[in-house]
Amino acid sequence: MADGGRSAGGDNEAAAISSLRRILRAYAALDKECGYCQGMNYFVDMFWQNLQNEEDCFFCLVHLMKVQEWRYCFNIDMSKLKELLEFLEQVMQTTWSNVL
Repeated sequence: MADGGRSAGGDNEAAAISSLRRILRAYAALDKECGYCQGMNYFVDMFWQNLQNEEDCFFCLVHLMKVQEWRYCFNIDMSKLKELLEFLEQVMQTTWSNVL
């Protein structure tokens, strides 16, 4: 979980990093198939910056990863990431067709 130091910040950076690590470790223990993957810290940091509560951040992460199925951005075939990129491409073609 070395990523914690790159994303956490704010007034009390050491405490924020400790919180990020606890949240990410708790999620990795909950979802053993997915575990922890580089990049998850950015989601948790965004939650932390807005909520400043470990339990709330943890449950936001669980919702994002399991209910919204973002955990599939981090699986071996990156199926959710592919889906999101295809959606982005469609939006860009519709919105900025003259650029593409």
